[in-house]
Amino acid sequence: MSSRLCSPPVKVSVLGVGAMGRLHARVFAGLREEFALAGVYDPSADVGRDVGRTWDVPAFSTEGDAIDAADLVVVASPIAAHAGAARRALARGRHVLVEKPLCATAAQAFALARAVGRGQRLFVGHSERFNPVVRALAALLRPADVRTLRLRRASVAGRRGPEHGALISLGVHDLDLVAHLTASPAAVREVPYVDDDRAEVVLTASRGAVAWIHVDRRASQRERTLEVVTSSATYTGDLLARTLKVQPHSGAEAVSVPLLDAEALVAQAEAVGRALRGSVEPVASGVDGARALALVEDAMARRVAHAEVPEAS
Repeated sequence: MSSRLCSPPVKVSVLGVGAMGRLHARVFAGLREEFALAGVYDPSADVGRDVGRTWDVPAFSTEGDAIDAADLVVVASPIAAHAGAARRALARGRHVLVEKPLCATAAQAFALARAVGRGQRLFVGHSERFNPVVRALAALLRPADVRTLRLRRASVAGRRGPEHGALISLGVHDLDLVAHLTASPAAVREVPYVDDDRAEVVLTASRGAVAWIHVDRRASQRERTLEVVTSSATYTGDLLARTLKVQPHSGAEAVSVPLLDAEALVAQAEAVGRALRGSVEPVASGVDGARALALVEDAMARRVAHAEVPEAS
C-alpha cells in the first residue's frame, strides 16, 4: 500500500484569497487524496465567506484560527504581508508555502528562511519550475553542460500591478529559473537597463553559464520564452504555447519534445505533498526565494539611466 494511502491528508489553510489565493484554494481542494482544504482567511470577511462557500470550507474570522487548523499554511496575501504571516505560521510549527516573491525585501526573506524550525518546510511559489516546458528541460539537461540561457517574459500593457516593478512582478520567475536549470546560485553580471516597466539583466551562474533576462510589462502581447544552449544542443521553448524543440549541434534535424499535460500550480502542490513526505522535489525553498529577491535588489541598485530602452538582444 502506498504511503499516500497510509498517511492522512495534509490540512491546508489559505491566507488571502484574492486572485492567486483563489487558485490555490481550488488546487488544494481538488487534490483530495493528498490534501484537505481546512479553510480560508481574508481580511475582507465577505471575500473569505464567498471563497469558503465555493469549496464548502470554513472562512476563519482570524488569521490565527486559520493557522491553527492547518498542517500547511499557504500565504497568498499582498506582498507586504508575506513576511509577517509566514513568520507567524512558522512560529506555530506549521509548514508554509508563500506565493512569489517570498517577501518584500531580501533581508526579510533571508530572516524568514532562518526562522524555519527542525522538521518544518518553507516553500516559495515559483511555479514556473512546474511549467511543462521547464519540467521537460530539467529532465533533459545536465546542469553542468548549460552554456547560455536567454529568457524573455512580457505582459500586456495595462495589466501591471501598481506597486512593484517589472523585475519583482515578472522577472523574479526567470531569475529563479536560471538557478534552477543550472542547479547553482547566480550573480548579477550586468544590467543594461532596468526601470519599473522593463529590464535587461545579465547573470552568471556559479557553474559558469551566462543568462540574459528580458522583462517587459508594457508589451503589445504576452510572451514567455526561453532558449538554453548546451555543449551538444540548443533547446527552444515557449512556456505559453507549451512547446519545446531540440536542435542538435551535430546538424541533425530538430525534434519536438513531448510534454506533460499538467497545470503548473497542481504539479507544484503535488510536489509539495511529496516533499512533506520526505522526497527530494524541485519546489523552491525559502533560501531559493531569498536569493531571487537578492538578485532583484542587486539589479535595481545597478540600474543605468537611459533615455530610451535599448533594442532587445
